Amino acid sequence: MESYQQIRVRIEPHYSDGLAGSFPRLHRLLSGVDNRLLEQSPPLIDLVDVLVRLVQDDDRDPAAGKVVAGYLDELKELREQVTEAVGGWQLSEAQTALGRMDELFVRLEGELPG
Repeated sequence: MESYQQIRVRIEPHYSDGLAGSFPRLHRLLSGVDNRLLEQSPPLIDLVDVLVRLVQDDDRDPAAGKVVAGYLDELKELREQVTEAVGGWQLSEAQTALGRMDELFVRLEGELPG
């Protein structure tokens, strides 16, 4: 039988002032890495790979790269937890991991050079 419908679960951003307003230092830092993503104000989980690229780029601000590097392992682990939880329809667990990720991004924002 052919299917004409599907169920889709996705993570969407929920910024009151967009990424630039909610995370101005992070936005400024990432604007040189992938401006296409920043214009769209993607969910924070989508920025983890951009942060990885930023840390690997030798041309970026070393002080900011050091701050970001201190958060990467935990952010990548949380992204994996969210992905597995969503894939297993454990949405409460996914929401909890997203909340922890939000907290990490808030801390990261506070530590980035102004």
